[in-house]
Amino acid sequence: RPMFGESGEVCSRCRSKKRVLLQLWDMMKGSRLYIFLSIVLFFVVTGVNLIAPYLNRELVDTYIKPQYSHLTGFAVVILSILAANLLSRALSIIRSRILITASNGVIIRLRDQVFDKVENLSVSNIAKRTAGNLMHRINNDTSVIQNFLTNQFAQLVEQILMFIGVGAVLFIYDWRLALMIIGPMPFVFWLNMRFRKRVG
Repeated sequence: RPMFGESGEVCSRCRSKKRVLLQLWDMMKGSRLYIFLSIVLFFVVTGVNLIAPYLNRELVDTYIKPQYSHLTGFAVVILSILAANLLSRALSIIRSRILITASNGVIIRLRDQVFDKVENLSVSNIAKRTAGNLMHRINNDTSVIQNFLTNQFAQLVEQILMFIGVGAVLFIYDWRLALMIIGPMPFVFWLNMRFRKRVG
């Protein structure tokens, strides 16, 4: 939906999302190592999280039985579950701190660019905007990108990797069960997109 007039605003629906992401990637030049490390940790955390359900199954199927009295194996499984959960939480904290460090570097560079752009505007251009609008551009709009990098991006990658991991485990365990669970997902995704378009 193009925006008409000479307000100087940018239509977020009209801009190429690919171009925006490429611009954001260019701003990550000093933080790409942190981004790479956080992605590696996403894979590691997902792998650790997939171990816990296997240990729970082992606990229920093998050790929780009235006639079972071998406490050593039971204790090993319990401690393994505890260790997996602690390791997952510790790695998630490290990953979050790395992402925060990376996003802080990106936001500092982005705010510097926005501030330089404001300084280079003509007096007539600045006069069209209120001080609050300019401050909103420098502080709040850049904070939205920071929130995307530290929260939404992390959740998106985590959910995608977990979906792939769980799907692979399901197909290895029973491909028919996997098809029953994953089969309806494209239809659900389509319904969700249609609903979002109507609401939006």
